[in-house]
Amino acid sequence: MNGARARGVFGVLAFAGLLLGVRGFTQAKAEHGASVPTVELWIAATPHVDFATSSELRFVRHGEDLEVEQRWATIHHAPNAPIRGDVLSDRKSVVIAFEPEGADPRDDFSTEVHRVDSQGSKRLAGGLYRATRPLVAKSGRVFVERGHVGREPTSAQAAAGQLRVDALSIDSIDPLTGALETVVQWSGYTMHLIGEWRDALVVYRVAPEGGDLALIRISDGSILRSIEIEPVARDFLLSDDRVAFSNHDAKVDDRWVLQALDLHSFALATLGEATGQSPIPFVTSNGTIGMRAEPRTRPSVKLEGAVPLLGHERPDLPLAMSADGMFTVVTTPGEFDQTEDVYALTKRRVRLTRGDERVEFIGYREGSKGVLR
Repeated sequence: MNGARARGVFGVLAFAGLLLGVRGFTQAKAEHGASVPTVELWIAATPHVDFATSSELRFVRHGEDLEVEQRWATIHHAPNAPIRGDVLSDRKSVVIAFEPEGADPRDDFSTEVHRVDSQGSKRLAGGLYRATRPLVAKSGRVFVERGHVGREPTSAQAAAGQLRVDALSIDSIDPLTGALETVVQWSGYTMHLIGEWRDALVVYRVAPEGGDLALIRISDGSILRSIEIEPVARDFLLSDDRVAFSNHDAKVDDRWVLQALDLHSFALATLGEATGQSPIPFVTSNGTIGMRAEPRTRPSVKLEGAVPLLGHERPDLPLAMSADGMFTVVTTPGEFDQTEDVYALTKRRVRLTRGDERVEFIGYREGSKGVLR
């Protein structure tokens, strides 16, 4: 998601659960006679009050008859700061990013990343872009978006539509020591980390010249391939060999499209469209990319049946899916968003919020896929 500076500020709240218990899946008796595997995840829960400055990092385990919720840490942060994270490869700890107490609200790079496990938390690094989500790669390395604020444009430059150009980087962080290694450096408006594909990072970049999607080799930071796209893309989702995202239609002022890029061929396809508001991608248990949009936006998909459409009033917004496709974390919009974990076979829903809390998904213990970034 992007603000006025097209920086990729992502509005999806992240939630996480912690794990102290038995590894793997146990079985519990489900509704309708089906068996439901027990699942474990991390969430961050924040009281839904003005200027909230503390949140709880929790481990949640649930099945049909077994439900456990444990608080691992209390996080003190800047007012209303989002908490984003990912599960480390040991499956016993997480990394989370947030703006700390006293952070300068004018500084776009005031976020810190911390490692949290059963022994407590450790600050690893600062200088992360605001509202960023760390990415844990298959190798166990942690990748983050960092940077330094550039010079503000003069009044004349601003009047001509010029924005501030920042010094940006994607860095690798050792989750044990906090040691930093820069993968790629760049100057622009934003360089947003979408995911990992083979030996490369999938990155969205916006500069004065426009926007693109790029594959960047992890070993040396070189650009393997790139393709130009409209510079207002948002809501990215990496599923197998495709990246889905919403963007503005360059030909029609009020039209927004859902597009997908094939990372093998770099062919860009339009899956669907909506009017007045951008659609949001999601992934089904079999890896199919679908489109979520409200009926008032008159959504349509290009291939009926091939692209699932969530179009009913205030539909669930899928945030992520467990690695085996059996569970999906969804948020239902309302006066207070309600976040639940849904079991695919019986549609049983477990609420992850207490009252009117705001919940952010961090990750499933056994792995997550289809995470909105």
